[in-house]
Amino acid sequence: MIQYYVLAERHGLKKMASFHPNSWVYVCNPTEEELQMLSDRFHLELGHLKDALDENEVPRFEEEDTCAYLYTRIPVARDTQYGTMPVLFILHPTAVFSVSKNNFAIFEKFLTGKNNHAVTPMELFIQFFNEIVNHYNSAISKINKQTISTTINIDNIKNHDIVALVMYEQILNEFLNAVVQTNAFLQVFMTNKRFVKKEKDQDFIEDLFLATRQLIELSKSSLYHVKNIREAYSTIMTNNLNRIIKFFTALTIVCTIPMIVASLYGMNVQLPLQHHPYAFMIVLAFTFCLSLGAIGIFLKRRWL
Repeated sequence: MIQYYVLAERHGLKKMASFHPNSWVYVCNPTEEELQMLSDRFHLELGHLKDALDENEVPRFEEEDTCAYLYTRIPVARDTQYGTMPVLFILHPTAVFSVSKNNFAIFEKFLTGKNNHAVTPMELFIQFFNEIVNHYNSAISKINKQTISTTINIDNIKNHDIVALVMYEQILNEFLNAVVQTNAFLQVFMTNKRFVKKEKDQDFIEDLFLATRQLIELSKSSLYHVKNIREAYSTIMTNNLNRIIKFFTALTIVCTIPMIVASLYGMNVQLPLQHHPYAFMIVLAFTFCLSLGAIGIFLKRRWL
């Protein structure tokens, strides 16, 4: 699907039936024929266009002739979890292109025409990146809230809590990798005078660079927090297991004492007190005292 939106200073983005200069070309899940048409008509690199549809594409910056190709990854919700998907922004002399396999939420307010601030393709590109940064912040904030909710009953640990923390850690690692690579190419791009000609645009891109730098720190902090909670869970589970093992070990020893005495007095040999009328009661009391003494020792050592 290819849609054209012209940048109108007073009316925001206006959808057009065909391409006009100073436009945004929205390309979503294009066919081979549409990619070939874009390549031929606007002199775009076909290989770069196809790379944007690869789900494993990493953020990077490429220059070809008069166009700048900027790949990044956008956070997307997957059921109850998050992931990232690639998108390609192309800064063309007469337009800005967005090429992706998926329809992302960041484009919604632009597609509905509510945006009326951008008057140049560069300004629209900067607004796109601002939306991406906002989506990362929102996603990380939600993950932090979900992480905190798992610590409410930290003494009552369930397997699904551990699985959830591992998933959060994986998501934050994915976010961190994407943002670090995006931050790296923004640092290069903001000093590129071929595409960033206005001082105002350079300042805006520098703000984006700083915003992604803050995202890196936020991702690292959240990742560190999740790791700490997961390690705390592991420590608590290990401690609980040790307590259970010590309890049953002590209980086994206490139960073994009567068995040993009973085994000795069950042998068909001469034994002390065997002719005494109260032999059974004496042996029983002796066994009880031994077991009680063992229990006292284990209680003192906090094994029971």
